Amino acid sequence: NSNDTNAIILNWAQTHLRNNNSFLTGIDLYVDTATTAPGDIVRLPIILGSTSVPNGYGIAFTVNYDPAGIDTNTVSIDFNNSWLGTINSDMIGIQKDFYYQGQTEVALTRINQVAVTGSGAIAHINFTIKDDVLPKSAFLRLDFNITNIRFIDPFGTVIPVTGVPTQILVTDGLTATETIFSKQKNTLTIFPNPTTGQIQIQSLVEEIETILIYNLTGTLLHQKEDINAHNTTLDLKTLPTGIYIANVISEKGMQTVRIIKK
Repeated sequence: NSNDTNAIILNWAQTHLRNNNSFLTGIDLYVDTATTAPGDIVRLPIILGSTSVPNGYGIAFTVNYDPAGIDTNTVSIDFNNSWLGTINSDMIGIQKDFYYQGQTEVALTRINQVAVTGSGAIAHINFTIKDDVLPKSAFLRLDFNITNIRFIDPFGTVIPVTGVPTQILVTDGLTATETIFSKQKNTLTIFPNPTTGQIQIQSLVEEIETILIYNLTGTLLHQKEDINAHNTTLDLKTLPTGIYIANVISEKGMQTVRIIKK
C-alpha cells in the first residue's frame, strides 16, 4: 500500500531492478515524440500500448535520456491522467531521477487488487531543454529509451513489454508551419502547408541543394538531392497523415520547417 513507498525511496540507492526486458516482442512502451526549442519546459506522455492492454496492474521501468540536452534537476515524472489508475486513489507511483547517469527510475501500481484494461499514457515525463543546447547547429535530436521493464497482472505474472527507442527534435526557433524567417529577411516559403500531397518549397535568396524529410522519431523518409534551384516541388502522397520535419540545405547552411500532411 501507499505506506510502503517511504521505505522504498529511502533505500532506492540500494535497489536494482532486474532487467526483464528480454522479450523480442511485446507491448510497446515508449516516450512520445515532440518538436521543441531551447529553454522549453516539456511534458511528454509515456505510452504503454497502442491498442488495448488487458490485465494491467503494476509496472516498473527506467527511462534513459541524454542529460547533455536537459537542464540539471528538472526531470520529474507525474502520474496524472494515467489509464492504469488515479494517483493516490486506486494507484500509487514513485520515481527517482539520477541525472548524471541520464536515468529516471519509475514504478506505479494499482492498490485494490483489481486489474484494468487500457492503452496510451500511463505517466508523463517533465523536463527543461537547456538554453545553450544548439551552439553550432540548427537542430538536435535527444534520445529516449525505456529499459528494465517489469509489467505484471494482479497475480504477479509478468506481461511481455518491449521498450521502443524514440527521439525528440530540438530546433533553433526558426521552425514554422508555413514560412521560415532568418534574422535578416524572409528566405524560405512552403506551400500549401498543411498539404494532402504535393508541396512547393521556394527559397528567396540561396539556391536549394538538398531536402531531407524526417518523421518525428528522426527516421529519414524522403531525400531529394542536386536540386540547385530556388524552387522545387515534393510529392508526399505516399506518407501517412502526420507531422514531418524538412531540412532544407543550401550553400550557406540549413533551415528546418515543419510540414503537416493531411
